[in-house]
Amino acid sequence: GWIANANNKLYTDNYAYYLATFWEPPSRIQRIEQVLTSDSVFNGKDFELLQNDSYSMFAKNLVPVILNILAEQNEYTFTTAVEYLDNWDYKYESSATAASIFDAFFVNLTRNTLEDEFGEDVFTSFLHHENIPVRTLSDFLQNDSSFFDDISTEKVETKQDIVIKSMQDALYFLSDSLGQEEFEWRWEQLHTLTLAPPLFSQAAEDPDAPAPLKLIVNNLMSKGPYSVNGHGMSVSNGQYNWEKPFNMVLGPSVRRIVDLSDLSSTRSILPTGQSGNPLSEHYGDQTQEWLNGRYKDLIQDSSSFLETTMRKMRLEPKK
Repeated sequence: GWIANANNKLYTDNYAYYLATFWEPPSRIQRIEQVLTSDSVFNGKDFELLQNDSYSMFAKNLVPVILNILAEQNEYTFTTAVEYLDNWDYKYESSATAASIFDAFFVNLTRNTLEDEFGEDVFTSFLHHENIPVRTLSDFLQNDSSFFDDISTEKVETKQDIVIKSMQDALYFLSDSLGQEEFEWRWEQLHTLTLAPPLFSQAAEDPDAPAPLKLIVNNLMSKGPYSVNGHGMSVSNGQYNWEKPFNMVLGPSVRRIVDLSDLSSTRSILPTGQSGNPLSEHYGDQTQEWLNGRYKDLIQDSSSFLETTMRKMRLEPKK
């Protein structure tokens, strides 16, 4: 047997008692279940691949719906978008142009569908947690909704109208921000991560923050931007801020694989480094390995420490 959780819904519709409704969409747990039920024997390497898996069941379920809607109209040509989406393996890898097209489309679809009814302030609050717009618009796309009508116009817009407009907006956005050539629209060009110290970075973002503080935080304490595989709907979580897409703000703060029959084979990796001191050589010394899906052995046997160079730091309370 196996146990897995990806912040997903924990009960079936037959369960009689209220627990909560604020679950993550099922995309990540569906992918985990797909992998774990594909075989009965796994090793550590299999779980390294799973933890770094960028496949999106969310995209797999919705792309055919979008393609069908685009195919049913003859007024506009979306040859480039259709070709990329139709041939996509639904993985958010660095070279995936289709990933950029799909996400730019979905962000615009959300705005074009709801902002006219919600107003700017409520719409911004609605975007704060990704799972809410993802769950809402997924349901709208697969079914229908009166929200597709733009109340600011006399015409009654349909789902097809908003899908077409959102795809146009997505292609304009990608062309304007990344370049005219489609190969420039790769996911690595759009989805990036900057690792910054939380408190100092917030202080540096204040408009009245002194220039030296901004300089130190941005050039000494911060690392990046790095291109990152993954997505908020993939096992390798790469969630971005919907208010300022597509900068990553949430992901695996640690990856760890433990073989309970042999703890000496435990492997782990951090997105930053062993030291939190920006002046240390170990500040950010695990980032590249984390980005590339690699791991470090987590040594359990203290005798192995005698075989390598160690440094100690002693902290003493002030008298």
